This record gives sequence, structure tokens and C-alpha cells, in this order.
Amino acid sequence: MNYTNGLLTNSQFCYYSAVPGQGRFNSAYSQLCALYGAPVANTGNTVTWWAGDNTGYITLHYAYSNSLSGMPGYYTTLTYSAYY
Repeated sequence: MNYTNGLLTNSQFCYYSAVPGQGRFNSAYSQLCALYGAPVANTGNTVTWWAGDNTGYITLHYAYSNSLSGMPGYYTTLTYSAYY
């Protein structure tokens, strides 16, 4: 989590699983659609919602990859960024 002048400017939350499964991605996707409507961009494993007036975005991503420590697995990542 990063703050600028006491305001949250960006954060990232990551969920790891050793076995494949998009349950967490699908749940987060449904909740975000209920809150913000349909995403403005969807590439299959990455979806993005933009805030009005270019004030920020939320991205939800699911993929198999290695962590920074080299741990292979399936990651669901939620990224939030705001522009002030």
C-alpha cells in the first residue's frame, strides 16, 4: 500500500494457490461488477475498471507464474490505483 499526503494512491493484493482454480478470481469479479458495473477492458485473464474523469483504476488478474521468491503457482492479483 502506498500513500501520498495521507491518501491511498495504490495497493496490490495477491492470493496464491498451488493448484489451478479461478474461484477467487470469479468471486472478486462478480463483486466488482456489482459495485462498478462491467469492466472497460477484458483480455480473458485480466479485467480493468476505470474511474471517472481519469481518477484511477482497478485491475483483476489471474495467471500461473513465479513469485519474487521463485515459488511457482497460480496467482489472483487485485491492483488499485488512484490519481489525485
